[in-house]
Amino acid sequence: MHSSALVLEGGALETNGEGTMLATRSSVISESRNAGLDEEQVETLLNEQLGLSHFHWIECSGLAGDDTDGHIDTLARFTEEETIIYATVERSHPDFNAMQSLGEQLGSLRQPNGEAYRLIGLPPPPRRESVIDGRLLAATYANFLFINDAVLVPVYNHANDGLAVEMLQQATSRQVIPIECNALIEQNGSLHCATMQLAQGTINFEGTDQ
Repeated sequence: MHSSALVLEGGALETNGEGTMLATRSSVISESRNAGLDEEQVETLLNEQLGLSHFHWIECSGLAGDDTDGHIDTLARFTEEETIIYATVERSHPDFNAMQSLGEQLGSLRQPNGEAYRLIGLPPPPRRESVIDGRLLAATYANFLFINDAVLVPVYNHANDGLAVEMLQQATSRQVIPIECNALIEQNGSLHCATMQLAQGTINFEGTDQ
C-alpha cells in the first residue's frame, strides 16, 4: 500500500494498461478534489505513482443524475489498448449535446504513435427516472466491469440491451455477461461504480482453506 497526495475515486481514471490515461478534468482537477494542483502537477504525480505517460483530458461534467462531477467510467472506457467504447444518449435527452461533444473529443485523440483510436459508440440506454423522487438517473452501458476473463455489462430491461452486449462483445475477447441494474442506478451509479477491483495477490489466503 502507498499513500498519495491525490484525491481520486475508483471511477475517475481509465487506463489502457500501456501508460495511457483517459479522465475528465472536472472530476480530477477541481476545487473539490486536488485543489491547488494544476494539470502538469497532477500528471507528474500520476506518472510517478502509476507509471502513466500519455494523458487525455476530456471536458465533460457527466450525465444527468451523476454525482461525481463526471467520472470517466460512466462515459468512455478502454476495451483494448487502441479501442475506446463510449456512451451515447437519445436526441431528446438533456445530455445529448454533451455526449455529442464527448464523441468529437474522443475522435480528436491520438495514440502515442500518432494514430487515431478505434471508437465504438454504444447504443443509447433507456431514459430512467428514479422511482423514489423522479430525478433523472445516470443509466449508461459504459459502466461495465472487467473481472478476469469476463466483462459484466449493466442492462436495464430495454430494447437496446442486446445490442449493447453485442457491441461490447465485438470490442473485447472476454465473455460479456449482462447484469440487470435498474435498482443499482438508484444509487447514482452502476456496476463499475459499485465495485472495487482487487489485483491478484492482494488478498493472502495463507493458513485458510481457500
